[in-house]
Amino acid sequence: MLMILKYRSFKLPEILLAMVIFLFNNIESKAQGTYLTKNEWLADYHTLVRLIEDKHVNLFWKNSAKDWSELKQEVQTYFKNPDSVNRDKIVFYFTKIIAFIGDGHSSYLDVQNVHAYPLKLKYFSDGFYIIGTTEEYKSLLGKKIAQIEGKNTSEVLGIIKTVVPTANKSGFAKFLPFAIINANLLHGIGIAKSNKQISLSVMDSGSTLITKSIQSLILDEYAKVIYNEVQFANYIKIIPNYFSKENYTFEYLPSEKVIYFKFNSVKDNQCQSLKLFSDSLITFCKLVHPVKLIIDIRENDGGNNFLSAYLVEKVASTEEINQPGILFLITGYQTFSAAISFAVQMQKRTNVIVVGVPPGDSPNFPADNETYILPNSKGIVKISNQFWVNSFVYDKRDELEPEIYYEATFFEAVKGIDKALDSIFLYKVPMKQLKSKGQKLDKYSGNYSWGVDKKITLFRVNDTYRIVTSDKFQTDLVPVIKKPNIYTTRIKGVNFEAKNGILSLVVNNENVQLEKITAHKKVALEEIYKGNLDKAEELYKQLNLKGANKTFELKGNNLSMNAANLYYQTNNKERCSKLLIISSKLDPAYKEAGDLLKFIIK
Repeated sequence: MLMILKYRSFKLPEILLAMVIFLFNNIESKAQGTYLTKNEWLADYHTLVRLIEDKHVNLFWKNSAKDWSELKQEVQTYFKNPDSVNRDKIVFYFTKIIAFIGDGHSSYLDVQNVHAYPLKLKYFSDGFYIIGTTEEYKSLLGKKIAQIEGKNTSEVLGIIKTVVPTANKSGFAKFLPFAIINANLLHGIGIAKSNKQISLSVMDSGSTLITKSIQSLILDEYAKVIYNEVQFANYIKIIPNYFSKENYTFEYLPSEKVIYFKFNSVKDNQCQSLKLFSDSLITFCKLVHPVKLIIDIRENDGGNNFLSAYLVEKVASTEEINQPGILFLITGYQTFSAAISFAVQMQKRTNVIVVGVPPGDSPNFPADNETYILPNSKGIVKISNQFWVNSFVYDKRDELEPEIYYEATFFEAVKGIDKALDSIFLYKVPMKQLKSKGQKLDKYSGNYSWGVDKKITLFRVNDTYRIVTSDKFQTDLVPVIKKPNIYTTRIKGVNFEAKNGILSLVVNNENVQLEKITAHKKVALEEIYKGNLDKAEELYKQLNLKGANKTFELKGNNLSMNAANLYYQTNNKERCSKLLIISSKLDPAYKEAGDLLKFIIK
């Protein structure tokens, strides 16, 4: 019998380990799953495939149906092999199947006969380094991994890439360390000869190779490991909360007149909610008038999308800080899930400048997983059942690209050299940008469809052309030198083309032609904002009858997010409540809309 567990998105290894130990102690299984028959493994395989195809919100968002069929054929061919079934090989295939989705919120976790290497690894621009290990392997601490089982790191990473569930390079850097310490997976994929030990070659500061055999630990032993860890230095300017593990905290650096806001988790603290913290942050900004507000979300693994909506609007509506050259956001490999949603909303609603490396997932992504237990092996399968349209429905970018790119080396991190912060402290607002005057955009002015329930309006303000959407994204259009028909926005990688009377969105070098609509055409979300609630509900009903409710824009999570943003932008409970009620009718399976409605109304 298939077991279903309700969980939010678990990504921290400590939580995953706790889940494994709980299941290991509470679920009956055959001899730790080692001696399952081929038919029992095959039954679990068919269950896994059925779960992915039936439950995942958007299976082919990154890869094709053809590739999926070929992968299934590969696994089925393996099961037809008359030789005895290799358990670690099956674990590899199960992991590869779930990784095919390219979704960091969906995963497969083996829980039986688990072996892991006592290493903590981290990716830097110059390679993977060992940043934590036991006393036995202390000599490897701070060393760069050069080879695994005699294979160069680049070769190993190319092999492992097929089993890491991610949408982009940063996500690969985020999740890869967990794949490398998985002894069963390295054996199953063919890198290691067994799941008991592995030969690891590291490089010291003199570029000398040191090779050592690392013994794996069974689950109970691994859970008790005490690590020696690399000590990373504080930033050269010494920021008191630089290494803070609190969900959120800020410090004022009076000599620099800078506020450093360390934002580690989109979750409420026990002593102070994120909403109250946001109020205190903005109050302090108005008091001291900082020359820069730096929001650091490099270690922010996510949380609750709805909690950050208030913070975004408080920043957007505060003139003292919502200025080019004052507001900065630092992102990193670990930036994930609700933290990415926060970053995207900051780009849409404020003049923030993003610094660092792209976050570990796409601007729009699947999430909100449910957890299932495979009937025979008891493997944990997590599958995303919601798709978050954080930016706009046409956005198929793999990553949110920073305006100022910086990827740290291991040496810099150890010495407290943080060029992301350096670039912010030294940043000066550029000279006046090019304007659109003379580019003949007047004939393109007007309204265009922007998904199914929104519109985008292009208009002129003096010598500048500007666009604004129904959900309040606003940006000037700036002509690109030597590309006469292309105009950039303040979001890097999101451009527009005006050519032959047609306005198109340009993302990932792909053009999406926008349909021009009359000024009199009613648009559902626009009517909500105007307060024409009955008309808005009628429009949403019409969209529902036309089948538009099958698009992700009109799913409960995205409509509810629009409602939360609307409330914090307008402080209008009636309009917010109406949109949440509409959301519940269009997508009754999304229960969080009702919960949010209760929260807003009280």
